[in-house]
Amino acid sequence: MVRALHLDLTGRPVPPPSPAYGRRFVAENYALLSLLAVPRRRWAAETGGVRRRTEWAWCAADDPLPALAMGRAWLAHLLRKALRALRRRWTSGRDDEGRPRGAGAPGAGPVPVREPRRVSR
Repeated sequence: MVRALHLDLTGRPVPPPSPAYGRRFVAENYALLSLLAVPRRRWAAETGGVRRRTEWAWCAADDPLPALAMGRAWLAHLLRKALRALRRRWTSGRDDEGRPRGAGAPGAGPVPVREPRRVSR
């Protein structure tokens, strides 16, 4: 892509694309999401008995920093979502089962209601 942009910006002709058969590119963060969304889905069957080489977008043995940065960003995102959910639950005034806080223990019966105080004049 960068080469095509460079050739286009310098006014030179861009050669037609040539597909890289036998190579599979995987972006790990989206592959994980798709696996969680549809766990039974697998890679398409290999045609002609040729084993395809998988190339990872973030993970590389010679350069682990992009994978660590992606993992750190995902962890921060998950923690933000979890904290937001906890804060929303805490400020909503309800317990884990949806009852208003202070409504008594489950199975304890109705909560007693105090009669209003009468003021004598």
